[in-house]
Amino acid sequence: MFMESDIVFVCRPFCELCGGERQHVLLSKSFTDPSILQFLEQYYKGRIPRSILPSTPFEIVRCEQCGFLSQRWILNENGLRVLYSEWIDADVSHAKKTFAGAEVTLGYVREVMTIGAFFRRPAPEIHVLDYGMGWGGWAKTAKTFGYDVSGIELSEERRQHARSLGIPVMDMKTLPQGHFDFINAEQVFEHVSKPREVLSSLSHSLAVGGVIRIAVPNATKELHALQHRDWKAHKGPFQPLEHINCFTHQTLSALGKAVGLTPVTRPLFPLLAGTLTHVPVQLLAPLYLRFFGTTVYFRKLSL
Repeated sequence: MFMESDIVFVCRPFCELCGGERQHVLLSKSFTDPSILQFLEQYYKGRIPRSILPSTPFEIVRCEQCGFLSQRWILNENGLRVLYSEWIDADVSHAKKTFAGAEVTLGYVREVMTIGAFFRRPAPEIHVLDYGMGWGGWAKTAKTFGYDVSGIELSEERRQHARSLGIPVMDMKTLPQGHFDFINAEQVFEHVSKPREVLSSLSHSLAVGGVIRIAVPNATKELHALQHRDWKAHKGPFQPLEHINCFTHQTLSALGKAVGLTPVTRPLFPLLAGTLTHVPVQLLAPLYLRFFGTTVYFRKLSL
């Protein structure tokens, strides 16, 4: 349990992708500005104490060197733990994933089938890590396919739930080096305070030839809306507190390359798993993802 005094906002003065010092401010508003505060109070159901909101501004900045978009002022480690364990309603979050419907489950199936297209080995011989696994839906699906699956999750309640599903829970500090064949990171890298450092650690835990899939919100369209003076906070690529890194296809690809990973094309076959009405979209998806999308597969080609 943390005291309110343990929760503070900290500045990220340098670009978390390239280390650049010069960052152009695209948006700067007080956290207590109605356009920000109204969203925070409604989305988090009044759980965020007004007293912890800082005098420092909610700022979106763009690195002048590499173009990476991010929030400059973010919650410290204590604050992030409270955010994901207390301020986000666990019951609502769990119900949302539990009753998400067949389309979400089918999406898990298609994504897990992709693993088999990358590796021509029996499933039990393929070591898989779900980084930021949440309530374990994707990991559970991969386990059903026979893969050797482990997971990483910040929230203790979600960690316990994963264990109840038979999914071993690991810690970033003790990840085995060169062990995993496939790592899934679904909607996670927009949340982490040091994305390059985290991806470097995950890359070290990949075996040579291993693949990591990173999927994040696409900030490209929202970037134009951000320029308007009447922009209001909402659930999206620039969501206050949570989406502290805001990716485009170019910056996500650059992040992988920065730690020595190589972008690779997603295999086509698993996209065809589904109804015929989805096939045209699924056939076009690889082309879109290759040049514009923010779901990118990276391969580790050497130590």
